[in-house]
Amino acid sequence: MTQTIFNKNADDGTPIQTQIDELYKLIDAIDICMMTTFDSGGLRSRRMSTQKTPHQGSDLWFMTRTDTHKVDEIAEHPEVNLAYFKEAEWISITGTAMVRRDRAL
Repeated sequence: MTQTIFNKNADDGTPIQTQIDELYKLIDAIDICMMTTFDSGGLRSRRMSTQKTPHQGSDLWFMTRTDTHKVDEIAEHPEVNLAYFKEAEWISITGTAMVRRDRAL
């Protein structure tokens, strides 16, 4: 999933790569997020577990069966939101999802 991961409203001079590294540290500490997709009936959220992978750019990886509504929804409307929450920390990421059917990944 590709996403914008920095706070557009903050201009404290922190380099983008530092912000990305901090984001991944927060995400790594939170196993479950809510993935929100869109279908003809509106918004749909479901619980997903972020896969622990070497960080490749700004991608987040999830595993799912391919015969699910979320796969159909992503094919139709690839824009998604990921919401992470743990105690007083929260993260909301909006981006574009894609389905990969590569078992080796």
